[in-house]
Amino acid sequence: MLIGRRKKIAYASYQPFYIADVIHPRDMSDMSFWSQEAYEKRLAGADGTIGIGTGSHGNVMVILEICDAVSVLLSRLAPTGFAVAVPT
Repeated sequence: MLIGRRKKIAYASYQPFYIADVIHPRDMSDMSFWSQEAYEKRLAGADGTIGIGTGSHGNVMVILEICDAVSVLLSRLAPTGFAVAVPT
């Protein structure tokens, strides 16, 4: 079930931006976070942090959907091909 949805504008300028849990911060400079596959897909994830790479020169719309189960999240995002499941 979808339990929350947030829409925000993020400034990216050809850089990644991050959505992170402040209680469980992750070192995004660790090379294992941005693996080759994550870099190519412009999408990285680890406990408490999601990194999103962009090809934008400015603002991007971010829609964050919070689901009560990974299967719900994957079914909602399957058509886009983009999903990162971050365990809580």
